[in-house]
Amino acid sequence: KLDVTAVAAAPETSARTTLVASGRAGRWQVNVRQALDGIASAWLNGVVVADANELTRSPLSGSIELHADRLSATVAQLQRLGVPLPQMVSATYASAIGIRGTVAGSIAAPQATLRGYLHGASAGQLSDIEVRGSITVDTAAIAVSAIVSQAIVGEVTLDGVLPWSAPTGRGKIVAHLRDTAVLAFDLPRLWRPAGSLEVTGEWTGSAESPEMVAHFSGPGLELNGLLLDAVSGDLSFADGVVTVQHLQASQSAGTLNASGSFRLQDSSLTASLRARNLAMAIMQPGARNGHLGWLSGLSLDADISGPVSGPEGVVALDVAAAALDLGKPGDIEGRELVFSSLKARVESEGGVAHVTAMAPNDGVSIDGRLTLDFP
Repeated sequence: KLDVTAVAAAPETSARTTLVASGRAGRWQVNVRQALDGIASAWLNGVVVADANELTRSPLSGSIELHADRLSATVAQLQRLGVPLPQMVSATYASAIGIRGTVAGSIAAPQATLRGYLHGASAGQLSDIEVRGSITVDTAAIAVSAIVSQAIVGEVTLDGVLPWSAPTGRGKIVAHLRDTAVLAFDLPRLWRPAGSLEVTGEWTGSAESPEMVAHFSGPGLELNGLLLDAVSGDLSFADGVVTVQHLQASQSAGTLNASGSFRLQDSSLTASLRARNLAMAIMQPGARNGHLGWLSGLSLDADISGPVSGPEGVVALDVAAAALDLGKPGDIEGRELVFSSLKARVESEGGVAHVTAMAPNDGVSIDGRLTLDFP
């Protein structure tokens, strides 16, 4: 019979392990309890049948339970103690976790089948994420069947196998997104696409380097006064880069096609956009009725790149008709300055935009520079 208590060296004395084991004729009943920061506890109750030739091959069976009320504190202490954690675990920020299940396999190759929840997780600026589901974990991979939900954004279903290091993982992903604007928190507020999307796809790779390809579609999208119908496209993720291809959208008489990529590490993007015969409002907070004017018969070619806080590139416009509302907030009637056959070009570099525009029918010609300020 063994009764052992181990306490980590100061100042990590809250990390305490207690082991109680009793055995006879090679069969051991084992009870292990682990306490950590974050009001965290883990229990393992099981049986180990000792292998006379090699102890690590000894089969084991039992139950496991884990909970933490402040998971970030628990993970931080494990890292201070030098416990190796997978990247997907060390990068998790959540308020609570609860797991319960069974353990099988051997000492050298244990396997756990678990059900549990992750409460109050966060990713970037998105918080209050809930995760519920089941996992099977062994020394080679983790098999997942889970639902990830967030009250405003929607929910994502994951189902598949993700190895810890070998790039042989494969699974399915289905997402029902109620508000895509919440996910575009790095973009200026007016340029965050608002609308619902359905996403179906597959993920591959490993827990260290996951990849994903998917197709998305939605009934409509709003982007800074531009209302689009029947949006669809292809989405991929690899090496920390989100790529969108074959994005197509339409209005009653217009079309839009786009592609681009967004790098998570430095919030930089590249984008190419082609639009023909669109209509849109020019939104501006504080302006009369919330917008500065409108455009119709808009054709646009844009190629931009760089940080979202100050991208560079070239945008060329050809507008059949445009109007600027010169009214002030509170005015009952607006005063519009109307143009026809307006052509414009904007070249942005180093935070300065060179703007040229002509509306020959209205005797208008503009050539100037603007210092850009992205909120």
